[in-house]
Amino acid sequence: RLVNDKVLNWQEKIRDLWHNGELPRLEKIERPVILEIGAGYGGMAHHFMTMFPKALYIIVDLPESLLFSASYLTMIHGQQRVHLLDQSTEVASDSLGGCSFLMVPNFRSSCLSSWRFDLAINMESFHEMTKMQVAEYLEFLAPRTAILYSKNFDELYSSIDKVAVTPLLR
Repeated sequence: RLVNDKVLNWQEKIRDLWHNGELPRLEKIERPVILEIGAGYGGMAHHFMTMFPKALYIIVDLPESLLFSASYLTMIHGQQRVHLLDQSTEVASDSLGGCSFLMVPNFRSSCLSSWRFDLAINMESFHEMTKMQVAEYLEFLAPRTAILYSKNFDELYSSIDKVAVTPLLR
């Protein structure tokens, strides 16, 4: 029997959200808008879309990382459902039509300043950032969502300034 540890990892996080009442809350929203900062290859995004096929899943990440997640999600969900934001495109929720995944380079996150998110997610990347980068993301999120799911170490010894995530979240 083959067990993929990545799938178990995503299931653990999905279980956390379910136990905290977030999944039942999202089920009541016709088209939930979920923002993930630092999505890696897009595994969590894929799992969310299987549970919430009408959702809009926005990924903000480094351009190099977006290429991986966009490729992965396009292979699984199709090119029509994945939209990669370029340097000049403005984005409005009513202009996305059948789009399921919106890929936003981190330097373009300000184009989402008028948006509200039903859930924001960061897993295992805040602790790789500097304290200032994490603070900027938290300031961006504060007026735009009531829920941030964070699964991070308190510090990563290889990071530049060894950011402690928990105190910043408080």
